[in-house]
Amino acid sequence: MAPTRSFTLPIADVPAEVGDVLIVEDDVVFGRLLEVELEARGLTARRVETGAAALGAVLGTVPRALMLDLMLPDTTGGDLLRDL
Repeated sequence: MAPTRSFTLPIADVPAEVGDVLIVEDDVVFGRLLEVELEARGLTARRVETGAAALGAVLGTVPRALMLDLMLPDTTGGDLLRDL
């Protein structure tokens, strides 16, 4: 059985900024659903579909949070997380 890890993050009371959350998801429909849900909660989201696009996205603006698919077309989520 794989170990389970959990943690708690404090909620910051700061205004939303462009690209608060970077969504790395190659399923367009699911990625859009995540984007809509985050925006409904007052966050802004930027969605990309590949690891390469994610690396490019963080060059200009570092997101506050990352939602990462573990199986991407050009890499694994674990490898991308290490590269980030």
